[in-house]
Amino acid sequence: NESWGVQEIETDPRQQAHSEAMVAITKSMDTTRLVVDNDGWEHTNGDLLTIHDYSPSGEMLRAHLGSMDAILALRPAQRAQPILLSEFGGVKFVPGTEAQHSWGYCEADSCAAFAGKLRELFDAVRACPLVDGYCYTQLTDVETEQNGLLTYDRTPKLPLETICAILNGRTNEHENL
Repeated sequence: NESWGVQEIETDPRQQAHSEAMVAITKSMDTTRLVVDNDGWEHTNGDLLTIHDYSPSGEMLRAHLGSMDAILALRPAQRAQPILLSEFGGVKFVPGTEAQHSWGYCEADSCAAFAGKLRELFDAVRACPLVDGYCYTQLTDVETEQNGLLTYDRTPKLPLETICAILNGRTNEHENL
């Protein structure tokens, strides 16, 4: 994940060979599953081109994911694989409390602002025709990362109907934040 343990994979032939060997070993053990070689960027030979992009605005996401040249500028290195935005979002929102020792990639200070930021980011990703799939980071808050859709104790930060509408690109006529 994100070149952890192989920080020089972009330029080091030994680290590239190691990644390629791990993909081959994994495929030899199970030919039925897709293999990700280095999730997020700097790929060698996996089945998916995965990208991590925590841009704080829909406009920035559209710019980063709007063309193959823009995507390759993020250093994923492969062209033929399906493109997945395997991490994005990370909007910090801590409803009803002061969160001094937590963080997110961007912040919202109210339910309405949180819903608006989520809608902006999800709409932007859905508008990028080269993106074949995506995964919001993250489902729940963890320790100091307060950027989940649910709190640490699994309480939804917005009504579930609102979260569902945002995830599915629908407006929620009953949204009362």
